[in-house]
Amino acid sequence: MVYERVPCHVQLNALIMKRKGVKPCQVAGSLGISESTVYCILANVEKYGDVDGIQQKQGPHAFIPPGIGEVFHFILTANII
Repeated sequence: MVYERVPCHVQLNALIMKRKGVKPCQVAGSLGISESTVYCILANVEKYGDVDGIQQKQGPHAFIPPGIGEVFHFILTANII
């Protein structure tokens, strides 16, 4: 079976249904996902606070790399004569 990402709106619907008291097997059947996917969605919400879980967030890279602050501090505090 090939892995296919479950869309966010389906995950949110599963979360809403589960919080309303619907059994995971019924949630899975009505949304066309597996029961283990329902449990993974619930675990992601509990652990990370959202249905996506931990994923690589898109955005610009940091302009100043980590650790460069010490170099700047050394340059600014060095007594160059």
